[in-house]
Amino acid sequence: MSMLYAINNLINLNTLVATSTEDPVYVKEWLYDRRPSRPFRFTVKTAQWIKVNLGAPMQITLAALFNHNLQDAVSSVLLEADNAGAWPPGCYQQAMTWRAEDQRLLLNQTYQWWRLAVSDATNSENLQVGDFFLGNWQKFAYGKVQPGRADGPVLHRSTYTTPYGQLWSSYFGKSGRFEIRIRNLSSAAQVDELQTFIEAVAAAGGTFVFMPRDTLPHVYYVFLENEEAFAQQIVAGPTEELRDWSLRLRVLNKGITLL
Repeated sequence: MSMLYAINNLINLNTLVATSTEDPVYVKEWLYDRRPSRPFRFTVKTAQWIKVNLGAPMQITLAALFNHNLQDAVSSVLLEADNAGAWPPGCYQQAMTWRAEDQRLLLNQTYQWWRLAVSDATNSENLQVGDFFLGNWQKFAYGKVQPGRADGPVLHRSTYTTPYGQLWSSYFGKSGRFEIRIRNLSSAAQVDELQTFIEAVAAAGGTFVFMPRDTLPHVYYVFLENEEAFAQQIVAGPTEELRDWSLRLRVLNKGITLL
């Protein structure tokens, strides 16, 4: 049982080739902007796709969708891949298991061309995806997530009480928050991988994909809130240090939908 994470999205300005349709307001560049609250949107509800050309065959071990509006049971989400962009019979195909808002697929395939095919004819709105992520998951070789973690929804709302005691409340949406502790060893013989991880996340704008347990389907696009005080406790030994790292993570929320 491990915590998994992924930092670098291989989908970018140079690799995202085309989409089957594109809303002029919800444009395809928003598929990789690390802002799931600002979604891309198709203009049709069936037989839609997103094509990605990585430029050369590359290994992919994680595919994920964030802030999608696909519906349970009636929707279809298929990840496809080959090395020519022709999608011949027998090319790699794998359906993604549905989850509300965010879903992921763990795999181990190496191809140049990738396509996400979606369809949802009975959806009340045109289909949308906040962010589409293709990359590689990692886990800590030396770090161990401490038993127990704090997590839960964060509800965004506005409340007001009048001088006469009437309470007005408006609900805007939700996000989420995690607080986790990771323990690892820092010695002259090994790289302090937690500090390397934190610096890599900071270089990526503070965002990364977070999977609390590899045995469960949950996946989150999160923002690392810490700016300092990561190592909460350091126990020094003769040749190494035992460190407890504390990470505060905020789930990037859905945001609003424009008309």
